[in-house]
Amino acid sequence: MTSLFLAGILSVMVLPKEFHIDCSGWPGAVVAEIDFRYTLTNGKRISTGIFMQPGTTPNHVQFILSDVLDTAGWRYRKVGKSILVIEGSKTSPIQSVVFKSKQWTPDVRMVILTPPKK
Repeated sequence: MTSLFLAGILSVMVLPKEFHIDCSGWPGAVVAEIDFRYTLTNGKRISTGIFMQPGTTPNHVQFILSDVLDTAGWRYRKVGKSILVIEGSKTSPIQSVVFKSKQWTPDVRMVILTPPKK
């Protein structure tokens, strides 16, 4: 059982993946300090924080998070007005995404990518 568990963990670490960040739950009614860290498989990372103000929308959160990635030259795409999909940088895929806040954090989902059929 232990070796099967370790094999599963190792496969998740090695398989290509992307992270979907869903900002649609942002209430827009509080001041929120949101710290986040994006880490690539090569060890490089972005670690910073943002302040969100009352009256902002999920689209604002998505824009600010994507602006950080854009400035760093990382690959991402927007889905609708509230979801951000992080793929990685030009040289390395994404490894992990962590958000911390006392007020609110977006929903984060890891999606394992399947290779295209030949």
